[in-house]
Amino acid sequence: MLDLVGDRPIAACKRTLKPNGTYVCLAGAPLRTLRVALFGGKRMVAMVANPNRTDLTFLMGLIESGDMRTVIDREFPFHELPDAMRYYLAGAAQGKVMVTLETKE
Repeated sequence: MLDLVGDRPIAACKRTLKPNGTYVCLAGAPLRTLRVALFGGKRMVAMVANPNRTDLTFLMGLIESGDMRTVIDREFPFHELPDAMRYYLAGAAQGKVMVTLETKE
């Protein structure tokens, strides 16, 4: 699990991991995350991100191969943006909340 924001409780992330899963946090509270990694049964790692072309290409390869996927909880059309924000801020989402833009053709 790659956490780019670090806004989820560590315990919630740990519960969703498979037994051999790894949680990598690129933001948030690294010291707290590392403490959990030492006492939890699953691998949890915190790191400081400084993305570069090589790293982003590697991540793109993982996504394209299906080895890493994004979990989308709900999708809202742009005109429902206030509802999307309320849903996200309520903390109910179990994945990403997407807002889609409608284009005129």
